[in-house]
Amino acid sequence: MRQLFVAHGFAPLASAEAFLNIKYLKYIINSGWETDLLTVDHNYCSSRYDAFLDGQLWHIGIRKRFYFKSSENSLGYRALYRFSPFFRTIPDETISWALQSINGLNLEEYDLLHSSSSPLSSHVLGYRIWKRRKMPWLVHFSDPWLGNPYLKRGGLSRYVNRLLERNVLKNADAINVTNKETHDLFTDRYPAKWCNKIIVIPHGFEASWYPREALHRHQNKIILRYIGQFYGPRKPFVLIKAFEDFAKRFPEKADCFKIEFYGPVDFDPNTYTGSKWPRNVAFMGEVDYLSSLELMKTSDMLLLIDAPAEKNLFLPSKLIDYLGAERPIWAITPSTGPSATLLGKIQGVYFNLPQDQDGLAATFIKIHDDHQRGPLKIKAPAELIQKYNASNVAGQILDQMNRISGKKE
Repeated sequence: MRQLFVAHGFAPLASAEAFLNIKYLKYIINSGWETDLLTVDHNYCSSRYDAFLDGQLWHIGIRKRFYFKSSENSLGYRALYRFSPFFRTIPDETISWALQSINGLNLEEYDLLHSSSSPLSSHVLGYRIWKRRKMPWLVHFSDPWLGNPYLKRGGLSRYVNRLLERNVLKNADAINVTNKETHDLFTDRYPAKWCNKIIVIPHGFEASWYPREALHRHQNKIILRYIGQFYGPRKPFVLIKAFEDFAKRFPEKADCFKIEFYGPVDFDPNTYTGSKWPRNVAFMGEVDYLSSLELMKTSDMLLLIDAPAEKNLFLPSKLIDYLGAERPIWAITPSTGPSATLLGKIQGVYFNLPQDQDGLAATFIKIHDDHQRGPLKIKAPAELIQKYNASNVAGQILDQMNRISGKKE
């Protein structure tokens, strides 16, 4: 059996989706599914190149690779997006690669079409391919389409995206989402016969990619690390304000902390409300993926910071990587949502709401005092951790592929 896998987010681009896709594909290919890849030419994209991912790409056994050019970084597209922001939301600013000619693809040789987002343009291209040749189509959503609080769309944009979304949900044979909240977002808007095709398959971590040796713990410092991106309403400012409040009241305790942020930000990290960051806070810039896993393993505690909201809709892939690192977690997240639901099953997790500055300051005190009594630890049921192992997640995806294609086990 052979699939055409369509994804903008793929190696060697250093995007969250690229890491997820390559984790699962190696198991899928090893299970007997020949795979041809249709992705974007990374030379035309703004995402960072990752050498580790590039190496993985050449070792997992992809049969053929097709690369489409993208205009997302061209002066013309950037001018268009600047003066007509509407176009960068149809469905996103990567759309140009999804509009390339598909005439060079021999679609008759495939038993399955498999498209994966984010970005959503992958499904626009998937739909164009499906229209050219009707074949079983598996769709994966890491994030919701409409209803995503990080993406602001006006009336016309919502209308066009609703049409695009409907085309995908109506015609796909199976749809995977990463959490119940995204599942419910679809079922609230669409007919049951479409939504019955949706199942929840979470993100996964690849255990073999973490450092294997026992790693040191810090004696005199409590190292808190956030590894991920800050954009839109997801920001670290309330946490840092809370740390400043904590430091004014308990300067000696505050000196025991070091807070490090790794990843891209959409603000100037050299300024902070007109003054410098507290000396215990550092923005370290981006690191490659393997380095990020090592940073997770060598942290005393890992930070999850979600945007303020009544209900969180996201299960961040970095949270699942945190699980694989087996380090304590401080979750700054809404009380309702997939992150809170998952972490509520684990011991050694500290919780605060994203805008609770006083509560965050109090948690600094609790973390310090707990650390004084011994190393900070996390305790999760083995079956829970195993559920998020990439091999098990890939197995669930395989079940979907085999079912809609008619492949026998």
